[in-house]
Amino acid sequence: MQTIVLHNRLTPGWLVMLAVKLGIGLLLLGAGVTALVRGNASESHWLTLVGGPAMIAAGLFDLRLLLDRRPQLTLTPEGLLDHRMREPRLVPWARVVSIFHDSTNGHRLHVTLSGLDPALFTGPGTEKSLVSGKDVVVTLEHVDVSFNDLERLVHQVAPGVVFSSLTRKQHDAQGRVG
Repeated sequence: MQTIVLHNRLTPGWLVMLAVKLGIGLLLLGAGVTALVRGNASESHWLTLVGGPAMIAAGLFDLRLLLDRRPQLTLTPEGLLDHRMREPRLVPWARVVSIFHDSTNGHRLHVTLSGLDPALFTGPGTEKSLVSGKDVVVTLEHVDVSFNDLERLVHQVAPGVVFSSLTRKQHDAQGRVG
């Protein structure tokens, strides 16, 4: 059986967002410092002194993700291992009821678990679903895989995992793409 390791991806959209966050942060910080130096700092200028560094910090966080070449997700015959958590935990395929894709709030997977507490699987790349107490939401925004490719890869390592009918492909009774 094979193991598939997925890393972060570098996209033009990421680079644009990084430049926008750093640019806005520097602009806000510059406006706040200029107002402070001139002695005409008002309440709004104090907000720029706080907002500027916050935007710069968000940009630096994205830069850290962008340059991180460590594995993000590992697909093994036993389950899905999310390395972005403080203590990576394996989500066993045997406990996965279904997986469906949600692109309305970013590129995310909803993994419905059977008999496991979703709180055990939350961290920087995952969260407990607000919709269902049995779902773990795995964000894929920065991982170098499309949903269709992920579905194909998961079926290579764990053919029995069922992807929801919300995907655009037909499945047989065992959840295999037909």
